[in-house]
Amino acid sequence: MWQVLIQPLIEFILPLYKWEPSCYNLRRADSIIRSSFKLFSGLKPNTDNQTVDLLSGYDFKSRATLMHHISQEKWAYRKKGDRFQYEFLPQEVKEKLTTNKLNVCKRMPKELIYYLNTTKSICPICKVPNSFCHLETQHNCTLPNLGQVLKMISPIQRAKMPRRECLNMIKELIMPLLLKMRKSIDGLRMN
Repeated sequence: MWQVLIQPLIEFILPLYKWEPSCYNLRRADSIIRSSFKLFSGLKPNTDNQTVDLLSGYDFKSRATLMHHISQEKWAYRKKGDRFQYEFLPQEVKEKLTTNKLNVCKRMPKELIYYLNTTKSICPICKVPNSFCHLETQHNCTLPNLGQVLKMISPIQRAKMPRRECLNMIKELIMPLLLKMRKSIDGLRMN
């Protein structure tokens, strides 16, 4: 939903983003873009930027640079009185436009969001966020991080099968991890 409803709106501010001299305004735009993804996906507000960038699959800084380059090319052709065409772009720009990255949120069940949000909850004993590192080092609960989980489910996402079937298969992979994490955290609360 975010890619359909919000991402096109972000495309409109990218030319301004490239020309903005204020670091404060750039950080604010970054924060607004990321918080919109967190809101749509259900991620907690304290989710780190790397996780949001990975899940959204949208690198707006490089996209702003790319859009700026294309706009400059178009303007150069307009000044000469020529009509700009896609074929006139340099090959490296064409490659950036046609890059087909894997959409990591495609066929993703809400259990992954629960899994990530649980790592942002506060440990009842230590009073710090339940990160993967914290759970492993302090409470002997070893769980795969987001990158490892995405590698585990990537073949299922790429498989040519119905969406519901893929969702159920991914759910079956994530649920035991989520239950193990919750049991560890609940066990800490009991002690």
